[in-house]
Amino acid sequence: MPGLTPSLLALSRAEQECAKSWFVRSRLAHVLTLALTLPTLFVEGEWTYFLVLAAVTSEVVAWSYRIFADRRHSLAEEGRRRALLEDGLGTSTDQLALRDLRLQFSKKAEKMAPAYENAHYYSSEEPAGPARLRAAMRESAFWSGHLYGAAANAAGIVAGVLLVLVLAALLAVIGTNSASASVAVARIGALFLSFLVFSDIATQALAWSDAATKSKDVYLRLQAEDLRDQSAALAVFSDYSVATATTPPIPTFLYQRHYEHIERAWHVAR
Repeated sequence: MPGLTPSLLALSRAEQECAKSWFVRSRLAHVLTLALTLPTLFVEGEWTYFLVLAAVTSEVVAWSYRIFADRRHSLAEEGRRRALLEDGLGTSTDQLALRDLRLQFSKKAEKMAPAYENAHYYSSEEPAGPARLRAAMRESAFWSGHLYGAAANAAGIVAGVLLVLVLAALLAVIGTNSASASVAVARIGALFLSFLVFSDIATQALAWSDAATKSKDVYLRLQAEDLRDQSAALAVFSDYSVATATTPPIPTFLYQRHYEHIERAWHVAR
């Protein structure tokens, strides 16, 4: 409701969407880099240098957007993990630390947060305590494992196609003898930028694949652990936090595409 302070979970989910939008901008800047490097194979003279300069600029923008997105994502994940603890254990984390965390959320996330309020975000009906925390973590890890896996597969396909295109373009440049030495160097530099795009997407695919593996491992460990042992609970929670904190967020379109399938699977699995 208007005027109420948004929950930490709602703020975190809103901030996650902001992070995703910055990641999308980063991907679009990568696409622009590719669009600028391709013509360098066919044009001659000073236009080659102008296109390379524009490609360098777009790639700098892409990495700047990526850095900003990573920071927003890291903040969102920190908030989500604290919200998970609050929901599971029914207790608030340190108020001073929580107040400082809330101050770090963007103004846009604060405005968007009411739309992400959901008292039943975690489906567990257990009372607050280790059993509810375990159920919430199992649910979160189950979804993360499958979504990260789907994202890794999609990014891997894109990276593979891009690598083939970059290598084919490189062979075309090497096999062309008509261009001057300086133009040839500029073209190879442009292809290097394309390789950076491939490298970023391939690294993202590997990060998603690793996060999928860790999330599934956490899910399986939670099958046996009841989290009544504090040291075991902290170990599992820490492992899951590490798996998600530094991993790029799942694109919204992938979440929407796989939502019903994973939802049905979760109701069977739990």
